[in-house]
Amino acid sequence: RMPPVVGVLHAAMVLDDGLLSNLDEERFHRVLAPKVRGTDNLDRLTRGMPLDYFVLFSSATTLVGNPGQGNYVAANAYMEGIARRRRQEGLKALAIGWGPITDVGVLARSERLRARFQKLIGVRGMKARDALDLMARALEQPPAVNLAAMTISPIEGIFTADRLPVLTSPTYANMMRGDQAEPGRP
Repeated sequence: RMPPVVGVLHAAMVLDDGLLSNLDEERFHRVLAPKVRGTDNLDRLTRGMPLDYFVLFSSATTLVGNPGQGNYVAANAYMEGIARRRRQEGLKALAIGWGPITDVGVLARSERLRARFQKLIGVRGMKARDALDLMARALEQPPAVNLAAMTISPIEGIFTADRLPVLTSPTYANMMRGDQAEPGRP
């Protein structure tokens, strides 16, 4: 009697931060379980369904790193890998690496964590409404765009060559100079 499932939003997470040398197997699995098992179950259960979207909530920390969150970064990287595999198989999938969202969620509940995060990566954050609007725009991309993972984050201070040395490579030269691509070219 229920309508068919037309989309998936996987936003489960657990944080248990600590340096890798202090993480035991139980702490690692506590963080991995909701993202890895959840992603695997949703992937398996929705195969064959004509979904409009399959969105996995990842984190910008997967791109930029975050000391003390190796287990969380690993869990998010796994989700992004599943999204890439699904896209290669012609299935719907998009993993969104969220930057800090400050008015809801874990950062909204902890001033100390929000201040630590801002100091660490130099980003103030964004409002949930703005983040969801950007997600809607990402989901509206034509199917020809084979995008499986993306980051949605404020960029002030986060994407600089001193924080991400890979940005000094020729691949990112235009972005670092602020150049715009030619019309009709990515």
